[in-house]
Amino acid sequence: MKIALSLIVKNEQRSLLRCLLAAAPLVDLIVIADTGSTDRTKEIIEEFRRHFDDNDAPLPESHSKSLSESPSESPSETHGPNRPPVQVYDFPWCNDFSAARNFTLERAEELGADIHFVLDADEYVLSGSYDSLHEFAVRMTSKYDNDWAAMFIRNDWYRDTQASQHATSSGQSSQNSSKCLDDLRTRNTPVVETSDCVCKPESTFDMDKSALRCSRELCERIFPKGTRYSGIIHEQPTKHSICVQAPVIADHDGYLHDGLGKGERNLQYLLQALENDPEDSYLQYQTAITLRNLKRLSESLPYFEKFFAAVTELLSNDPQMELGAEASNSPDQNNNSQSNAGQIKNDLTNSGRVDDSQNNAAKPSLPVYIFDGILRYLYTLMEIGTDATLNRAEKIIGLTSDLFADSTDFYFFCGNFYTKYILQDLEHRSSRLPMIEQCYQACLAIGEQPDRAGVAGTGSFLAAYNLGIWYELNKQNEKAREFYSLAAKYGYEPAKERMNGLSHK
Repeated sequence: MKIALSLIVKNEQRSLLRCLLAAAPLVDLIVIADTGSTDRTKEIIEEFRRHFDDNDAPLPESHSKSLSESPSESPSETHGPNRPPVQVYDFPWCNDFSAARNFTLERAEELGADIHFVLDADEYVLSGSYDSLHEFAVRMTSKYDNDWAAMFIRNDWYRDTQASQHATSSGQSSQNSSKCLDDLRTRNTPVVETSDCVCKPESTFDMDKSALRCSRELCERIFPKGTRYSGIIHEQPTKHSICVQAPVIADHDGYLHDGLGKGERNLQYLLQALENDPEDSYLQYQTAITLRNLKRLSESLPYFEKFFAAVTELLSNDPQMELGAEASNSPDQNNNSQSNAGQIKNDLTNSGRVDDSQNNAAKPSLPVYIFDGILRYLYTLMEIGTDATLNRAEKIIGLTSDLFADSTDFYFFCGNFYTKYILQDLEHRSSRLPMIEQCYQACLAIGEQPDRAGVAGTGSFLAAYNLGIWYELNKQNEKAREFYSLAAKYGYEPAKERMNGLSHK
């Protein structure tokens, strides 16, 4: 069985070599479509190809560091039986990402590919092997023929401008209860201080890691031949009845690099796509989070509203259900309304997930983007921070809590939200104060879930740290030390600084 790595690239000289070095050990063939590079992208591909073809010819000095930092061993030691040949094609850009993706899939199949493994140039395989991926593909194909797909875990790394500020001020302010409270109130985005943090993977890129945060995403990128993409932007592969997790983990550092202009570019493609299909809830979700990432929070709200209206319509027997009403505990798959809930319903019907190791039958579940969209909507409402948006967020919490019963990201958000919500009107909301502690305790009770999409640390050191701040604020210093100590065991430096501050009390 032949597995082909497929990439579309344009001006990827920063990251492409590292991507290829990390992924090559897993595959039999590499197919690349260049959509108009004007930098050294094509030269780098040729250098990579010669490195294999000419008995491990040395790479240019400018790229030797990338080879040494690759998460895999030397390619000559880790490749499968055959070193993967590399085929490069020019693809004239036509403002359609799915067309470019499909071009690479078609060329790979012409070269004998049975399975596709799709990456972007800023993604680097962190964990996986030739044998494990091929054994997985053979097993899935023998059980499900070509009606399956697989996801890999991707670690998305972000800058957080508050992290460095927090790190420099927290030790000095540990004796100041108002600053302590402000720390808890403003930590509405989970932050990962990466030094010596045992709950995170080692990163595969070289940069200052003093102020980063990390979240996990499940990317559906491994599937049999015959699969094709659709959508001019945020393209999606054809749905299969079975979608499982593959034995691959990758890092993604694209969000760490400023000046790429991809947010504004993507927004234009999304608005164009919505003109053609205004009721597509997935496009509404992507447009909302793109505007959010561009810091245009108020502009994102109408798109979040339409997305969430589709979710509530799906989850309620009454299509006119208002926010704050009770939602049904299970999705209503028999709702025949012709609204934008139809897109989610189709995703629901076709997004079966199965624990393949136990041979379970596929069970329908909500697509991951629904959970992500709701959480991002909630964070947006909280960050806007008016009475109206905070009240709206509390209603949505009540409406969706059953969906997030085992989500540390949700309870972590709730802890942050209730801190801000209560303090904005302490006189009338003080009865909710115990909910702050309860939410962070719920995070720790659930624990880390490294095989699920979400933010690293919300089930461990981030929740423990915020509990420490909460107890310190309430002058329960022994409890504060207990939870700072727990967070510090994960290598979380702000917790160590807090403990040092408490030692002087």
